[in-house]
Amino acid sequence: MAILANYLTPFKYLTKDQRFSKSPHLQRRNFFKKFPVPPLKVLNSIIVDKCDKGLLSCVEEVKSKALQSWSLQSTWYGKNGRTTPLGPLDPRCHPFQTALEEFQYKTTALYYLCWFTMMRSSKLRHVMIGKNCLETIKDSNDVLDFVGDEDYFKIEDVRTDKKPFQCAEIFFCPEPCYDLKNHGLAHKGYNRKTDIENPCYDLKKNDECEWLPEANTNMNDLMKNKLNYTCKCEENFEKGFKWSVDYKICLDVDECFDRIATCPKDQVCQNTKGGYLCHCKRGYKYNMDTDSCEEHFVLPKAKFVSRRKKPKPAGMTFTKQLEILIGLEDSAHAVTCHLYLIICTVILSFQSFL
Repeated sequence: MAILANYLTPFKYLTKDQRFSKSPHLQRRNFFKKFPVPPLKVLNSIIVDKCDKGLLSCVEEVKSKALQSWSLQSTWYGKNGRTTPLGPLDPRCHPFQTALEEFQYKTTALYYLCWFTMMRSSKLRHVMIGKNCLETIKDSNDVLDFVGDEDYFKIEDVRTDKKPFQCAEIFFCPEPCYDLKNHGLAHKGYNRKTDIENPCYDLKKNDECEWLPEANTNMNDLMKNKLNYTCKCEENFEKGFKWSVDYKICLDVDECFDRIATCPKDQVCQNTKGGYLCHCKRGYKYNMDTDSCEEHFVLPKAKFVSRRKKPKPAGMTFTKQLEILIGLEDSAHAVTCHLYLIICTVILSFQSFL
């Protein structure tokens, strides 16, 4: 892994974006802070083919290129005038023909190796066996050649491999947390409490910033610099708070929305500051004796009255109703006679009127 560090880590700190070679004002050494912007439209096909097969295949491919490269040669072409037997017009690109081709290859390799680091591949847990992470790259030809550059800065860092995956993060991933004004390098004497570029600077009890690997497993997001890191919110506030990368503050966790809450099926969740509460549903009341929610009616249950029309009493015909009106006895003969009488009276009255 030291070979890969010598080959790729100087690229992270020293290389400018070769896609803007005709616009020098757009070239900046800031890959320590974020991957190239915009991300590569086309990834190197060789790296994609090998790295899609797994970490070991990926490492072997990058290692083979590194051993051929100008970066690891004992004789090199640099500002002190020494030469190399490698042959190309610009030996520093070897084994590639152009700086742009090399840029595409190394950027694609960093994408994959950073992703493997975030996936916490066991082979990357301790890559320097407890040593200082950047100690291995100090003799890289890329670093030695940079000494005479007008933008020269010393590449050193006090962080070691004692913390799992820390060196792999430094080798292959951007630095989201520390000393971003100083190229993301924690020099001797570095103090997080005075580093205003530290996202966790305002958290006085514990201002430690670190990667959140489980939230960085999407490679496309990594390429687009959607980097997720976290601060120790629970040590600075009460429990139930988490770091927001978007707002750069500690926010209350909504246990109900995030489905973290464990309320019984007959209860509903209510988010509170730092936690949540479980309440009985409407129409239910908590029973301490049974430790459950039971139906609770404040008003008596409504009685439902049928709106269907009541049937008329049996025998209530038109004749019967007319009989009741004129006070006739309840007999068919009497009804018939009186009906004839009424009809005759009506006819006579009508004729006299005419």
